[in-house]
Amino acid sequence: MKQEYHYTISRSDRIWLIVFVFFLLSWELVKYALPKADIVVTPHNSSEKSDTTTVAQIDKRKSKYIPYNKSHQEKDTYSNERYEYDEPTTPFLIQGATYNDLRSAGLSTKVSNNILRYIAAGGKLKNENDLMKIYGMDSTQLTTASPYLIYPSVEKEASVDSTQKEYSPNWFPKNLDLNTATVIQLDSLPGIGPVLAERIIKYKAGLGGFFDVQQLKEIYGLPPEILEKIIPYLTLTTTPDLININELDLTNFSHPYLQKRFPKMIKAYRDNHGPFLNATDLRKVYPPDSTWCEKILPYLIFN
Repeated sequence: MKQEYHYTISRSDRIWLIVFVFFLLSWELVKYALPKADIVVTPHNSSEKSDTTTVAQIDKRKSKYIPYNKSHQEKDTYSNERYEYDEPTTPFLIQGATYNDLRSAGLSTKVSNNILRYIAAGGKLKNENDLMKIYGMDSTQLTTASPYLIYPSVEKEASVDSTQKEYSPNWFPKNLDLNTATVIQLDSLPGIGPVLAERIIKYKAGLGGFFDVQQLKEIYGLPPEILEKIIPYLTLTTTPDLININELDLTNFSHPYLQKRFPKMIKAYRDNHGPFLNATDLRKVYPPDSTWCEKILPYLIFN
């Protein structure tokens, strides 16, 4: 007796099924090949002004939007995190500071971002009192960052008119000692305003004094052409403050010529090998690079 199968399909049905599946797959491929139509977004309320913004334009706007603090995903604390940034070598104007400038000066992530937001909104930080009003700012951070911060001066140049400073050499001081000069005296030099004068004074304080007039090249924002103009009026009759490298407490010591890691390395070398006898011993602290040593040597004594 011939066995019957109740759940089989005929040959023609199988052919139509294959054709149908092939048609579905082909349609999916065609949809990917077709260009996407821009859908016009209109407001629900008919009283509002019509907006013809397309989906493509909205996507483009979204792609440009980046949260303010997206690039600084760090812990919002003020501790050893700040040592991930090199300390600035020269003071900088706080109104034009970058995020890295503020962090390297010792300010926390929160305070740095708040300062940038405040300035971006049109705020002015004219002095330390204004800076203390920033949310999250405290006296500890202010003390740490103060040597590197320069505030825009609001004082007017009372000594001479700017045109007189440019065209009347009789106004300029003669043989001005760079290590004893005041802000007013430096301000009277050609091309030097109150901001640069204050910047020079702060850098001098960080160094402990200048030993060479050419060190002014390291001042942030001082153009070479201005430096050439003022050098003939400057002299150095006093010496900078000297540092006894063997008696110095290196726990919280900082100097514009020393990066953050060098005081710890100097202390470790001194603890393991005893006092430094000369510059040769100092160069052993970090043999791959001796440029830092050459820059700070004029400020050191080895007694």
